[in-house]
Amino acid sequence: MFDVVIVAGGKSLRAGTDKLSARLGEQTVIARTANLFRDINGIDKIILVTDEDYQIDGVLLAPAGQTRGESVKNGLKLVKSRYVLIHDGARP
Repeated sequence: MFDVVIVAGGKSLRAGTDKLSARLGEQTVIARTANLFRDINGIDKIILVTDEDYQIDGVLLAPAGQTRGESVKNGLKLVKSRYVLIHDGARP
């Protein structure tokens, strides 16, 4: 019913470190964000938009754009479901 597009193309410049690769418990922040959607009934596909080589089982990758809008557009190209959820990767 839903595909999820997780936008994670930023460079973490304000944070000064790659916050998506930071550990949060047993997982990285980006893995935790993606994996939280697995437990939601009706999620068909999880799409991660990034230029990094994150390896998360069952998650499709799309290239990040120069802007957040372009990144969202790139993620939407892989959407097949009728509905889509768009989420920021740094906020699990």
